[in-house]
Amino acid sequence: MKKSAMFTALLTLCLLTLGCNREESPAPEQLEQPPTQSSDQPESKSEPSWDEDVVPFDPAGFTQVQMLEDYDYFWDMLEENCPLLPLVGQVRGASMDSDQLKEFGRQKILELSDGDAEGFCAVMNYVSHGFHDIGHIGVISSVGPHSYFLRMEQHNDENSPELWEIYSDEKAQAFYNWQIQLPMYKDIWQNQTNQIKDNHSVKTEIPIATEPSLSFQQEIPVIKIPSFSGDKQQIISQLKQLCLKAINAPHLILDLRGNVGGDTDIWLKGLSPLFQGKDLVQYCLVAYPNTPYNRQIWGEEACQNRLDPASKPIEQLHSCSIIATENLNWNDLNNCDSFALLPIMRLRAEPEADSIFQGKLWILTDSSVYSAAEAFVAFAQSSGLATIVGEKTKGNGILAMSPPKIPLLLPNSGMIAQYTPFYSINSDGSCQELMGTTPNIDAGSEDALAVCLREIRR
Repeated sequence: MKKSAMFTALLTLCLLTLGCNREESPAPEQLEQPPTQSSDQPESKSEPSWDEDVVPFDPAGFTQVQMLEDYDYFWDMLEENCPLLPLVGQVRGASMDSDQLKEFGRQKILELSDGDAEGFCAVMNYVSHGFHDIGHIGVISSVGPHSYFLRMEQHNDENSPELWEIYSDEKAQAFYNWQIQLPMYKDIWQNQTNQIKDNHSVKTEIPIATEPSLSFQQEIPVIKIPSFSGDKQQIISQLKQLCLKAINAPHLILDLRGNVGGDTDIWLKGLSPLFQGKDLVQYCLVAYPNTPYNRQIWGEEACQNRLDPASKPIEQLHSCSIIATENLNWNDLNNCDSFALLPIMRLRAEPEADSIFQGKLWILTDSSVYSAAEAFVAFAQSSGLATIVGEKTKGNGILAMSPPKIPLLLPNSGMIAQYTPFYSINSDGSCQELMGTTPNIDAGSEDALAVCLREIRR
């Protein structure tokens, strides 16, 4: 029996938590860029270029030496380019810090035999699960590369040629064409193939309710948004219709509790009626490793035009007046050599209809709000669009540069990994990726909706 058998149950768990590669739209490169204001115009689509006929990866030729080379490359690149590794042991639920996790996974690789590619996948997924979602660190599995490639075609992302090179790499295509034929992946892929090709979006592998709904609590409209994943155009249309129904209300509550993210483009377009007639700007203070590889993926021109003019040596962060520097954990910033105050997003939307939303917007949060949902919460709070009520969010929603997640191509297998290249700093000095966004009104042990309604009645 293969030694990888011990990982079967763990891999199944990891697939549920990591296999769904939550999608975000690229961070806006230009500060002045407004959101698209209508979903009535069809988005440009091109035929998928992922080569399904490429010769699949041959596990028989994948030696233990190559597995170790891939594993060590994965960690070497993270240690050089990812600023969030020092925080891994601080994440809620973490049982190991990054050094312990690295050594644990390496020992498991050493137990594998030549040709045990499934065991290698199991180890890499287990290690990825050990990061507990901080910084989107981990390997991409299942349909991730296929859907990402299609999304890059859809966005025509000419600013990131390195992304095209990585996701269209023949080794990557061969590896994932092999991986999706494994029983644990095959059913997922078959169920999602048509949706990927037709809609350029992917549903989460964990069945969840995705459709938004409108209800009224004490005559206050409440829009529940369970997810920013699913049928992209359908959810955008539903959100716009619900917003327009409540456009004249003096108060509107958006309930994001339980929303673990999805596609940032969905809230940019679906919630656009709430942005009309407003000039909304989001800034964020970020620390980062200004390394050749990160710059390569961002593109040197984008770095010179956007990042470099605002960049300062990390030592000067001591004198930054916009954060509580006394609360900074300098050990957590060991992987960073630079910091910058960046304009993340600016939305200046002209009204489409006769009415614009002039009421007060409230957003309900809990500790599961993450990724694209977190991006909306952070934007709404920073720009002054809304008052946040509830619990601290889970974080990982700051889109400082495009692409917001940096991919890594493992040299032997063709497996792709990823990480967030920024350590975002909250005003209290804490790390946004670790601590999330602190609500304007902390609900404590009370129900956030009840607290919000009480505030409205004051």
